[in-house]
Amino acid sequence: MKKTLLVLLIFVMMQGVCVAADLKIIMTEPEPQKDKITFSDEKMSFVFALEGKKGINLRVKNLTNKVVKIDWEQVALIDVKKNYRRIVHDGILYKDRTEKQAPTTIPPIPGTAISDNIAPVDLIFLKRIAFGGWQWRSKDFISDEDENKTISVYFPIDIGGEVANYTFNFKIIKENQ
Repeated sequence: MKKTLLVLLIFVMMQGVCVAADLKIIMTEPEPQKDKITFSDEKMSFVFALEGKKGINLRVKNLTNKVVKIDWEQVALIDVKKNYRRIVHDGILYKDRTEKQAPTTIPPIPGTAISDNIAPVDLIFLKRIAFGGWQWRSKDFISDEDENKTISVYFPIDIGGEVANYTFNFKIIKENQ
């Protein structure tokens, strides 16, 4: 009986993984590198990937010998309907999601990077669960119906006191494309 329940539990968990993993994003602007998820210029390097359907994983690398600051209050997701979405990133407690987010500093050492996840603040909610408890949840940012549509990330970065405004546009496609 325990073995059957374990197999059933693993099957159910894998179904969720398969559903969430069937979409991916490819960068359309600015011109990406060959892998279609990376952009680099002389100052910064960015790598993006979907985090299921809830948000975006990213890696930001400083290529300069200047201090880089990310003001998370300025970073935004633009959804398929062109709606501005304020974001929350890793390290912010969901209960504090509407509070001001502290900036992240990347040291002035070329090649130093951060990895983070961003998700729309307005899609995070508290849900009542069994036995009177509560749990933080997040609604999907994209859906299967969004295939071939565009989302964007607006990402201004302070590089040694000068702000560089990066905007990345992504097409949502099926995983096997």
